[in-house]
Amino acid sequence: MRRGRVIVSVVVLALVAASACGGGSSKKATRPSASRSSGPSSAGSAAAGPSTAGKTKLPACPLDALKKASGPVEITLWHPMTRTNLDALKAMVAAFEASQPKVKVKLVNQTSYDDVLEKFRAGLSTGDLPDVVMLGETSLQVAIDSKAMLPAQSCVDADHYDTADLVERIRSYYTVQGVLWPLPFNTSDFVLYYDKSDFTRAGLDPAKPPTTFAELRAAAQKLKASGIKTPVILKADPALVEQWMAQSGQPLADHANGRDARATKTLLDSKAGRDAFAFYSSMTADGLMRTVNPTSFDNLLAIGSGDATMTIESGAALGGIKAVVASGGQADKAIQLGVGPFPGPEGKGGVFVGGAALYIVNKSAPEKQAAAWEFMKFATSPETQAKWAAATGYVPTRRSAVDQPVLRDAWAASPELRVGYDELVGGPNNTATSGPVLGPYAEIRKAVAQELQAITTGGKTPDAAAKDAVAAANRVLAEYNSRVGG
Repeated sequence: MRRGRVIVSVVVLALVAASACGGGSSKKATRPSASRSSGPSSAGSAAAGPSTAGKTKLPACPLDALKKASGPVEITLWHPMTRTNLDALKAMVAAFEASQPKVKVKLVNQTSYDDVLEKFRAGLSTGDLPDVVMLGETSLQVAIDSKAMLPAQSCVDADHYDTADLVERIRSYYTVQGVLWPLPFNTSDFVLYYDKSDFTRAGLDPAKPPTTFAELRAAAQKLKASGIKTPVILKADPALVEQWMAQSGQPLADHANGRDARATKTLLDSKAGRDAFAFYSSMTADGLMRTVNPTSFDNLLAIGSGDATMTIESGAALGGIKAVVASGGQADKAIQLGVGPFPGPEGKGGVFVGGAALYIVNKSAPEKQAAAWEFMKFATSPETQAKWAAATGYVPTRRSAVDQPVLRDAWAASPELRVGYDELVGGPNNTATSGPVLGPYAEIRKAVAQELQAITTGGKTPDAAAKDAVAAANRVLAEYNSRVGG
C-alpha cells in the first residue's frame, strides 16, 4: 500500500460539491437561434447591447405585482445543492431576506440536477411546480421547449436591468435568439486535480501541471515509471468528450451547435470527436489511465486516498475540499492537492459553461414571478456572486465580482480557486465554445457513455465507437425534435 493517505472525507465532501456541477415557445416557426455576438443581450439599457425587438415577442414581466402585494410573498426554489454548497445557498437566502421585507424564499432540495429536471417535467402535468427552478446547463433547450418559463429577458427589459457586467461567455451560453432565458447563477467548468507530492517524486514540476493531451501522457509516463500504479483516473464522462471537442474548435452539433437553428445531428464522428475517444482508448490500453463510472465519485476518492495522481473534475469540488482541509480534516500531509487548467487537445477553442442557472416559472402567480425576479437579481449581484464563489469554488458570473474584497482575498489566499474563472474568461467566444443547445441532452450523453465504456472495457476501436455514438445520438435527437415539432 502507498504511503500515508488523506482521509477519504476530504474528497467525499468535494464530490458532493462537485455533483452540483452537471441542462416560452420553440415551435418550428419560432425556433430560437443563439446570439453569439460579443455584446450583451438586454434591450433595457443602452450599455447592455442590442434590442430583441423583431426577433422574439416576449411575454410581459409583472414587476408591478410585487409592489401591489399586501404582504410578504413566499417563493419556492427547487435546487440540488448539498453540504458546503447548500450551506452557502442558505446563507445567501438569509442575506436576501434580511435585505428587504417583501420576499421570502423556501428552499426545496431535489438531490441532483437530473432529479430537479424530472420532477419539473412531472410537474408540468400535475401542476406541482416551483416558482424558481435551478436547472443544469444541459437543460436549456428543454426549458425553452417546456413553454413554462418566463424569459429572464422579459424582466431585464421591463426593469432596465443592465447585463453588461455578466461574464460574456456565460451570458452567451444562456442566450438564444437574443433572449436571455435564465439568469446564470452557479457556473463551473472542468479543472485538473493532482497530487503535487507525486509530481515531485516523479521529477515533474508541481507548479506546471499538464495542459495538453501530449503533456498529460508524458506526465503519466513519468509517474508510472516512478512507481505510481494509476497516474490518471477519469470518469467515462461524455461531458469530457464535449469539452475536448470545444477545445479543438469543433461544435458538438450542426447548425452552429444548435444555435442558428434547432440541432438535427451531432458531430461526434468528426476528427475532434474521434480524437477524444482515441485518448480514452490509448491511455487505457497503455496502462496510464483507469476509468470509472460517470455517476460515481471514485475518481476523486482515488486522489484523496493516494491511489491515483491526476483526475479531471468540476472546479466546484474545490470549495468542499478547502473547507475540510481548513478544519483539520487531513490526516496525512503527504498529499498536496494541486489544481490546474483543464487539459486537452490543442486548437482554437476552449471550455464552455457548466453549472446551472435560475429560471422563473410562468405558471406562478404574477406577484411570485416578480418576487422571483427580485431574488434572482440579488443572487446574481456582484456582491453575492463574490461571496458564493469564495465559499464554493464556483466561477463568479459577474466580472465586477472579482473586485469584491471577499473574493479577492479568497483568491489571494488560495489561487487555485480562480483557475476555472481564468480559463473561462481567457478563452475565445466562438461557435464551439458557445456550447451545444440540445433537447435530449441526457439521452445523448447516455449513448456516448456506453461507447466510452465499450472502448475502455470492451476493446472497441475509437472510430467504431464514434460512429455508433453518432448513430444513437442522432436517433434520439430526431425523436425528440419530432415530439416537440422541431
